[in-house]
Amino acid sequence: MSTPTGASPWKRFWKKGGWWRALVLAAVYFVLYDLLSLAFTPLALQLDDPTGAAAVVVYYVLPLVVGGLLLVRPRKTLGWRTPAEVFEEQLQSLEEAGVATTG
Repeated sequence: MSTPTGASPWKRFWKKGGWWRALVLAAVYFVLYDLLSLAFTPLALQLDDPTGAAAVVVYYVLPLVVGGLLLVRPRKTLGWRTPAEVFEEQLQSLEEAGVATTG
């Protein structure tokens, strides 16, 4: 499999294939997710009510936003499509080919 000479090292890494690359990505994602979630500790210490709405945002919403941003970055840099884009392509191919009907 040939790789383009102008491709970034990141893209060349993923073009080579191999299941262990996905394992490395999952491990790095997990570590970054946990470390970046710790950045919200000062906010958590300032909460008066640990069961209130602000606590839900600090304990759950902010870490999920960070996790989502971490997952979007590799997809965009590698040019991978979103599930919605793939699904839209499949729906369009069904419309073009026609769907069998009874009757």
